[in-house]
Amino acid sequence: MSDSTTPSTTQPLVTDENIADHVISQRLLLSLDEAGAIIGQQGATIEKIKEDNNVTINISDSKPNCSDRVLTSTGKIQDVANSIGDVCRVLASTAVEDSESEEKVSSEVSPYFFLRFRLPKPSVEEMKETPDKLKDIVNIRVLVTRSQCSAIIGKNGDRIKSYINDFGVKMLATNNFLPRSNERLLEIQGFPVAITKVLTAVDTLVAKEVVPPTNPAREYYTPYNRNSSQGAQSTGSANRTRTPIRRTGEEFKKLVNIPETYVGAIVGRSGNRIANLRRATRTSIDIGKRSEEEVASETERVFEIVGSRMIDVERAETMLLKNLETEVKRRAEQVEDAV
Repeated sequence: MSDSTTPSTTQPLVTDENIADHVISQRLLLSLDEAGAIIGQQGATIEKIKEDNNVTINISDSKPNCSDRVLTSTGKIQDVANSIGDVCRVLASTAVEDSESEEKVSSEVSPYFFLRFRLPKPSVEEMKETPDKLKDIVNIRVLVTRSQCSAIIGKNGDRIKSYINDFGVKMLATNNFLPRSNERLLEIQGFPVAITKVLTAVDTLVAKEVVPPTNPAREYYTPYNRNSSQGAQSTGSANRTRTPIRRTGEEFKKLVNIPETYVGAIVGRSGNRIANLRRATRTSIDIGKRSEEEVASETERVFEIVGSRMIDVERAETMLLKNLETEVKRRAEQVEDAV
């Protein structure tokens, strides 16, 4: 894990006196359509947001068969929060324009549960006093490290509850890290002006209380095949691998997270498939149990691979992920045949 929670003796402290000039980077996860809207024709929209708020904004390159891109806004806290507010306004206006499109690739319909928006849009009944404002409410997904997320949530959830009450937004943090990353998603729903205010408060808190990670893992991306149905994705992000850990007695370990919905197929009837994988790679593979409180369709199970040689562990990991990929494609073909 590259998310450090140990204070650095050389890290300058952020105080009330210098907080206004403190520079931060805020990162959002965007769908392809959202990223396209933010960039605008010939980059005009993103350039205006940068100029209006005196920030630097970068959007990660679009990778083949990838469903999401990462927006990074860098600048002073208030400027960054204002820029994200402008991003929200663009997303709100774009959502209205695209509401009738059937081809839109959205995080709301992503086959990967960890990318979906969890907070439902307010109903017309909830907005009965101002129903015309419903279209202005947006959801964003902020990338946060473990320590940042803990600070934002606070003891017994007290801080996040106060943000929700004070700024009139809804907030929800995912329980698990994103694939190939040490970050989690913090979803925020509300009007652009409210999101701007809550981000100002959140970023100020994080700047004062959380030591930045020295080498954050930022390799995350989710494969997505635009020409397929929702289930026909590559499996690059349907799992999460962690850094190998050298264990006592010259043993090596890797952890792989598999979505619950695929666990049965990976294990095989009577455990035959996973047993064959163990024998072929000369490794031990243990499967973590799911708690009774967790919903099967929204959880992952940890497959722990242990072996005396790293090459065996890596081979087992590769075979495990290949089996997962095969199963995902098989189910996708079934969906396409049924359409």
